[in-house]
Amino acid sequence: MQISINNQSYDLSHLAPFTRAMDLDLRGGLVKKNARLSFRFSQHCYSRGPSVGEAIPVGWRIPEGPADKPRDRIFCLQRYAYSLQLVTHLDTLIQTNGTVQCH
Repeated sequence: MQISINNQSYDLSHLAPFTRAMDLDLRGGLVKKNARLSFRFSQHCYSRGPSVGEAIPVGWRIPEGPADKPRDRIFCLQRYAYSLQLVTHLDTLIQTNGTVQCH
């Protein structure tokens, strides 16, 4: 999938839904073998909400939500750049049974 922002094309194919499998540690020392993990991505991966009173530049609007009442977001180059590595980071977390930390 491609989107056009300010007359420049950006590829979003790296954000296509995908499924992975991993063993999950459960309570009581149990393990769920080959649990399916399904990933889907939203516009939040490459856009941000406008600040209070911020006007969205022409050509940078990203609609989110239902077609009859979309919420406006703004394309964000930094989030888009981060999104290019998102699947790699998720695969690494799965392979290493890593921990996600919020800052």
